[in-house]
Amino acid sequence: MFRSKTVFAIGAGASFELGFPLGSGLKDRIGDLSNFYFDHASLTRGDELIHQALHISYKATGRDGNHAYRAGRAMKSALPLAISIDNYLEAHSADEHAQIVGKLAIVRAILEAEGGTKLTTNRGRSFIDFSDTTLQGSWLTRLIRNLTEGVKREDTDYLFQNVSFITFNYDRSLEEFLWRALQMYYGMTEQRAAELVGTHLVHHAYGSIGRLPWQSGDGPEAPYGEKVDARTLLELSKRIQTFSEQIDNAHHSAMIERLGEARTVVFLGFGFLEQNMQLLELQGLHTAERVYATALGFSRSDCDVITERIRDVLIDESVPVELRNDLTAARLFDEYSRSITQ
Repeated sequence: MFRSKTVFAIGAGASFELGFPLGSGLKDRIGDLSNFYFDHASLTRGDELIHQALHISYKATGRDGNHAYRAGRAMKSALPLAISIDNYLEAHSADEHAQIVGKLAIVRAILEAEGGTKLTTNRGRSFIDFSDTTLQGSWLTRLIRNLTEGVKREDTDYLFQNVSFITFNYDRSLEEFLWRALQMYYGMTEQRAAELVGTHLVHHAYGSIGRLPWQSGDGPEAPYGEKVDARTLLELSKRIQTFSEQIDNAHHSAMIERLGEARTVVFLGFGFLEQNMQLLELQGLHTAERVYATALGFSRSDCDVITERIRDVLIDESVPVELRNDLTAARLFDEYSRSITQ
């Protein structure tokens, strides 16, 4: 279990361990989904489901859908120049057509990617095999081991009292994994596991692609990794937020409050893009005493820059930062689990 307040900031590199694309791969897929071309009235390129969702949206408001198709083709051409899809949408925040197409494509691509992971039960499997090599090699398995160490079933009310998560990923793998793992490990009911994981443990910085069926709350639901119809896709896309939309809302305030309370901050698979660092920037007092972070593939020089930026975000130049450019998220747990859980 975790003995002090700990916040995990999670990026694409962490989900990559489960088979999700990194930012570049996600950009490529979104570009392909949005690259609409027609032969007369027949769609020859681009995604049919997004096409249907756009038809519903633009017909309902009496607008010309050709604006959306042009925005999709423009996005396909421009995304190779973007750091991420989030940066592209922020740069085009005044273009409502780019926003609609981009958010639809994000939801479509993430649901598709979820469906390809070992956390799904929609491909003839009735349960999750936690002995699977991919799951065993992921940081999530290390997380559940640390969470449950020394915690009896009757004491699970306190399992997450010192832990929270800020994820910059749209997928719901963290929530789905924890919900299923708790059932397996403790023999819990679905309802009991849902009560513990809940809807407030994981904060999605840019929104998620929908509420899981076992989660309470408002808004449309989307089973993990399963296909949805065009109307549902349209509703789910409204949950995606850009940087400008996020920075002033109550969800962002709650996220920053958790970070401000943390004694330990752990960055996993994080790219340290400036836009994302700005979302984490504290504006007042903080309690962080230590930081652990992966920076796989970054140069030593860039690691020095990142370390200083982390200290800027936490408003304390004295905070020790253990930044490793040679470790994955899973390997960081392997080497620092005792330190992280203090």
